[in-house]
Amino acid sequence: MNTIKVTVNCHGLIQIINEPSPNLLGLKSNPTLSVEPGITVKRLLYEIGIPGSLDLLIFVDGQPSRFDLILEDGMRIDVFSLAAGG
Repeated sequence: MNTIKVTVNCHGLIQIINEPSPNLLGLKSNPTLSVEPGITVKRLLYEIGIPGSLDLLIFVDGQPSRFDLILEDGMRIDVFSLAAGG
């Protein structure tokens, strides 16, 4: 099966997720993942265990991204949680 490699950096997510998945925890030591071609940002986030209920800001290769963006080999994904406060 062909795969592509993407790099995922999560900023502040592990601290706000009650029970981080092993996939999410593993990104700290190895942020490069092999994934299926045609995967979207939304599907990637699901597969690494980031809940869809979180308010997130996503950048791909330094640019704001949509959740339906189809990832390509070598892309860098930065995921930020939006801080709640008052």
